[in-house]
Amino acid sequence: MAPDDLTDVEGYVGRYLTFGKKTVESLLFMTETVYEAKAEFSKDHRFVVFCDRVGIDPGGATCNKMTTIGKATPVLLPYAYKLPRNWTTLYKIAKLPEPERVTVLESERLNPETTAKELDEIVEASERWKGVAEAGSAVASGLDAIANTSPEFDVKHFLTGARAAYEMIVTAFAEGDRRTLKNLLSREVYDGFESAISERESRSETVESRFVSIDNAEITAAELRGRSSQVTVRFQSKMVSVTRDKNGNVIDGNADKVTDVTDVWTFARDISSRDPNWKLVATEAEAAVG
Repeated sequence: MAPDDLTDVEGYVGRYLTFGKKTVESLLFMTETVYEAKAEFSKDHRFVVFCDRVGIDPGGATCNKMTTIGKATPVLLPYAYKLPRNWTTLYKIAKLPEPERVTVLESERLNPETTAKELDEIVEASERWKGVAEAGSAVASGLDAIANTSPEFDVKHFLTGARAAYEMIVTAFAEGDRRTLKNLLSREVYDGFESAISERESRSETVESRFVSIDNAEITAAELRGRSSQVTVRFQSKMVSVTRDKNGNVIDGNADKVTDVTDVWTFARDISSRDPNWKLVATEAEAAVG
């Protein structure tokens, strides 16, 4: 090995030894040195020489952990003040996929005393609402609050029920089915629906509504308000809807045209009640397209 090559190795060795292990920042810079040395010398034997000089096994688990942490150091360094000075915990954070890693780093629960077990709990919490709400978002926090008071709460089961309720309510409103509506709506919302049905009946008008599809049901808000769990869902659907007068003439809609409809509905449940069912407590419709 040429002297110049050894000089390069000595530069990395000196840099590694300068940092020591006194602080998280120093530990991160050490691991970054190992990562960069491996990247620089991986094609020849100089990385083995480097590892021998600093006392680590180039093929061992410690070296693997250090290179993984070192690669993630640019992301980890801004959070050094809250990171634990523990190889295992740092390694677990470093090997997380980017979205989950940032969520964990920004978690209020992460601190210098966080253990590997506690980190697992933070990671689990960050994935709790995966596919439903972004970790760390207001929606995720609201769902956490609901789940903490109602351990039986299953968000996917809730969305399945919300989809079914959405179709049932729209259909029942069109058919003037007050009995079904009363079971699914809060008193205030029911009063509004019943009034609209009565007005329609007084004019001898009829409504025909048919769902073609419910394309999406997305939770846009969630909160625990007192003893009431409230979840807002944005529904996107395709429908055929038409209103006819007493003579059967179309006065609104089109029986042959599919319309894109977006509704934002809020469902609520009293957590102190034994009744597991959610009721519609607020509605908002966006302009239909089609």
